[in-house]
Amino acid sequence: MCNAKQKHRFSAMAMALLVSVSLLPGAVLAAPGPGQKNLATATSRPYNGTKTVEVTDMYFALAEDVDYEDFSATATGTLASANAGRYTVLEEMTNISFKNRNPESDIDWNDWYICPERMTNVETDVTITEAVPQLSLSVDVQSGKAGQEVTVTATLVNDFDAPEGLPTADQISLTAQNAALKEGSSITQNGNAYSAVFVLDKEDAVFSANVLDSAVNYSPLAQPATVSVDVLKLADYSKLEAAVAKAKALNPEDYKDFSAVTAALEAVVYDLDETLQDRVDARAAAIENAIAGLEKKADAAPADGNTGAQQADSPQTGDVSASGLWVTLLLVSAAGGLGLTALRVKKGLSK
Repeated sequence: MCNAKQKHRFSAMAMALLVSVSLLPGAVLAAPGPGQKNLATATSRPYNGTKTVEVTDMYFALAEDVDYEDFSATATGTLASANAGRYTVLEEMTNISFKNRNPESDIDWNDWYICPERMTNVETDVTITEAVPQLSLSVDVQSGKAGQEVTVTATLVNDFDAPEGLPTADQISLTAQNAALKEGSSITQNGNAYSAVFVLDKEDAVFSANVLDSAVNYSPLAQPATVSVDVLKLADYSKLEAAVAKAKALNPEDYKDFSAVTAALEAVVYDLDETLQDRVDARAAAIENAIAGLEKKADAAPADGNTGAQQADSPQTGDVSASGLWVTLLLVSAAGGLGLTALRVKKGLSK
């Protein structure tokens, strides 16, 4: 049995057939006249790099009055752009499939209307929201020394293979704690990767990446992506510095061979970090060992420049016994002089 709405539609269709033997409902549905609008309900979604949206409901301007409320369709809608934003027109609709808006109705609308393959400029109201960026942050070194350069790279993982929708380099933020952007450098873009060079300070560095508000298709993260770099402290050089000072206080001329100490000093490497403490300590031990192995030369020469050996080798000008004789004669001569003086004094007194 037919309900009242079906009877009304049958009567309308019969009247239309009397007016025209050739009815093309498909063409009529796709191209309403002036002042008539087809309306599509499309599902809003986040940016995904495509222009397509899902049409879940449809009102056809030229559907029979009796069918208007129940007659609907689903389709794939195409927007003017893939970018995030609000759209009021679908440039195109394809994959159109009739459906019954009334779940209790058993009418098959394909029996009464020809489904158009394509419709254009269909009014809608749909919003493409900004995507939440999936940022992966990496560094080219996990640890380094103060003053060392580090390249930081932020990769936008969900780029949707749509390079035209990516943020530009100036729409990405790369910042750091305990590091500074290298002088004269800036953020560079290579596809979905954004890089910058920083110089480490003396403390552990933390780098952050985020999308700026100026980006069209991606929203800023509530918490930026981060990555850290350990800044290595210098090794303890106290033992090595003491050994170097000890070696430099020595006079190489006082030793038969000073080359081992010189070589140990030349092998010293400064600015090694704490992970290489064993190398620093080994250099200190090498210097100490070289010093311990030094052998001094003979004692320094006397003031006249002749050593004892040179005196022994010098030719002798007289015999030892002759020298003794001269000493004896000098003593006798001195004694005689003293006696003569005493005698003269005595004679003087007796007068």
